[in-house]
Amino acid sequence: MDVSVGGCTPKPEAIVAGLAKAAEILEEKRRAMRKHGGMAPAPAMAAAVEQEEQSALRAGETTAMQQGAEQEADA
Repeated sequence: MDVSVGGCTPKPEAIVAGLAKAAEILEEKRRAMRKHGGMAPAPAMAAAVEQEEQSALRAGETTAMQQGAEQEADA
């Protein structure tokens, strides 16, 4: 399980936040698969890829997910 939404009858905001987190995780996995020729990387490699992406986010680089959201907002 990648995402957990807490609450007994969770609030709509929590569900939306959970979906956003799941979409982010899915995008990270897709990016890792593209980077490795369509094959899922080994768990150790996946952790390294995730650390690399987190470093990019901290450095202020725009992720593919953010770019998609910006394009939708402009439309």
